[in-house]
This record gives sequence, C-alpha cells and structure tokens, in this order.
Amino acid sequence: MQHICRTPIPPPGRFDLMAFFNGFFDESGKHQAQRVVSFSGFVDSQWGPFEIEWEYLLRKHKKPNGIHLSKEDLKARGSVLKVYAEFVRAIKKTVEHGFSIAVDVGSFGQSHKIIRSHYRDDPHYLAFYTVMRDVVKYAGEGSDPAVSIICDDEPSKACECYKMFDVMRQNSKQPENRATLKSITFGDSKFYYGLQAADLFAWVCRAESLHRFFGESYSLRELFSEFNMDSPNYKTEFTAGFWSASQLKELEEKCIEHTKSKKR
Repeated sequence: MQHICRTPIPPPGRFDLMAFFNGFFDESGKHQAQRVVSFSGFVDSQWGPFEIEWEYLLRKHKKPNGIHLSKEDLKARGSVLKVYAEFVRAIKKTVEHGFSIAVDVGSFGQSHKIIRSHYRDDPHYLAFYTVMRDVVKYAGEGSDPAVSIICDDEPSKACECYKMFDVMRQNSKQPENRATLKSITFGDSKFYYGLQAADLFAWVCRAESLHRFFGESYSLRELFSEFNMDSPNYKTEFTAGFWSASQLKELEEKCIEHTKSKKR
C-alpha cells in the first residue's frame, strides 16, 4: 500500500524556521453527561515517521477506518488493551511532545461565576485554553515559533474553540500567543492519523483522572503507565495537568484577587 502523508505542509518560505509545529488535539467527555472532560493531543514538526508507524498498525490490526474510542473502551481488557498499547508505543517512538488537561466537571460547575463565565460555562474551554497556553510556552522555547492546530471536527465545539483561539491571539497582554499560534482548523479523524492518536490519549487521560478525582478504576487507565514509561527508544515528553476541586479553588481565588486589584 502506498503511504500518503496526511500532515499539512508548512507554508512556502517557512523552511528557515527552527520548527514549524503541527498539533493534533481531541476532547473526551461532555460536561452535560460525564464527571470529567479532557482535552489532549500532540505536536511535532515531522509527522512522517508517525504516519508510517500508525498506518502499519492499522493494516496489521485490520482497522481501515482508524481507531476511535468510546465509553465501552474504558473497560477494555486483554487483547484490546494490548492492541492499544501498540499504538501508544508508536506514538512514544515518533512524536515529540504530548499535552493533556482533565477537569473535574462538578467542581467547575460549583466554581465562582467569574471562572464559569470566562470559560463559557463549559470546562472543555478551560481545558482547551490551558492546553493552548502550554503549547505556546513549549514552542516558544525555540526561535521564531509557529504552530498550526488541528482539532477533531466536533460541531458543538468548533465555533467556540475558534472564538477562544482568536481571543487568545488578540490578547495584547500575551503577545506570544499571536506570535506562536498561526492557525486552527478542524478535521476528520479518519483522514488525520494524528487526531486518532489524540483521541486515544484523551480517553486514557480521562480514565486516569476519574481514578484521581473519584477513585473510579477503569482498565483503560493501565495505558497511562504505558504513556509514561521511559525507554531509550522513546522520544515523547509530556505536559499534563488535572484541574481538581482544590486547583480550581486556587484559580478562582487568583481571578477574584486580580479583578479586585483592577478596580482599586
């Protein structure tokens, strides 16, 4: 089978950059129905090796439509987990950096209105914003950073994510956002293998956060250890966080104090 690269090509004349990153991101969980939401994904400047590994595994395991997890996969065991572990190892061998944020939905809902209104009364946008800021900080360690973001095409979220992305770029107090975040698009995970990897990571991180926040132990969280396993053959590093009740309280207090200081 001929390999077709599905990764966007950097704009003409940009090859002098230290790195033009493409990032693939996906969410897991809806705040109306689940106790935790997560937003996760990966960035790299060279997705070719990952594409080749991923396509091989899809052929090997006869998954022509790619992989896309569902709530049933939280309880995956045995051979299913072993297959997913192969995909995790493919990510770890070929992708530069992973990002993930999980949010306790109930605690977000009980937070001060200053938090809820800023993030559109949906913890998904808190996770999205936090991950985007982490991406900016990571890419900004190099010279002339540039990142193109590709998110899974979720109609109920896409427009609001674009609005938040634009607000971030227009924020004069954070000029690094505009300098780094160059574009955001939304795509079909069947076509973009990076979105399939983001989907797998988002579900694993949500399973792990359900354990951390509420003591729920789903077998899928076994892959969290796989993501964190060290090996000379692995290149992926991670920036991840969990917005628990206590962390949301700290954020709330900082926001309230900031608002009060502006009125003085």
